[in-house]
Amino acid sequence: MALIQIEEDVFKDLIDRAAYLRKLFVQVYEQLRSKGLEDWLTVEQLCNALNISPSKVRSLKRHGRIGYIKCGKTLRFHAGDTFGLLEHIPSNANGKNCQQQ
Repeated sequence: MALIQIEEDVFKDLIDRAAYLRKLFVQVYEQLRSKGLEDWLTVEQLCNALNISPSKVRSLKRHGRIGYIKCGKTLRFHAGDTFGLLEHIPSNANGKNCQQQ
């Protein structure tokens, strides 16, 4: 077994990042926990849940990665598909949540 040494600052940074990721996961879980798999989300709810931009939502829709319906002029996205996307979508690099368009 190899022994690996890292600087204390690097180790603390790794611990901080792990805590941040855990916090994000808990937030997403709490937001989606109240939603059933058959519920439908607005664009804003989907953006906030996945921490992605509206353009990423449009890309997912365009490429058939998430189910949606059109209610009048608004789009609704299938909440069940959101759970599968949690593992595959990189979050917005700026960490900004989107606003309803």
